[in-house]
Amino acid sequence: MENSEIKMKMEIRELESQLKEAEKLKSLLLSQKDVFNIDELSTYTGYTKSSIYKLTSKNIIPYYKGLGKFVWFERKEIESWLLTNKQEVKK
Repeated sequence: MENSEIKMKMEIRELESQLKEAEKLKSLLLSQKDVFNIDELSTYTGYTKSSIYKLTSKNIIPYYKGLGKFVWFERKEIESWLLTNKQEVKK
């Protein structure tokens, strides 16, 4: 390998590492918000936007409808909803 190829691969690894750190910071910041839009909720929960839209259309997930197609989600309500249907542990 040439020296420039090695340097480029090292730079790519560094950028990937920085991107992972940025994603961690984004998740941390989201946990401090009280209200999410659909993109933020997708990042926060790991659900795809498509799945979230399906859940709202079936009124399965708690949400608020804004003007037009805007949909909002309250973090505390989402956390409670995520923790529903607890499964009993066998002893």
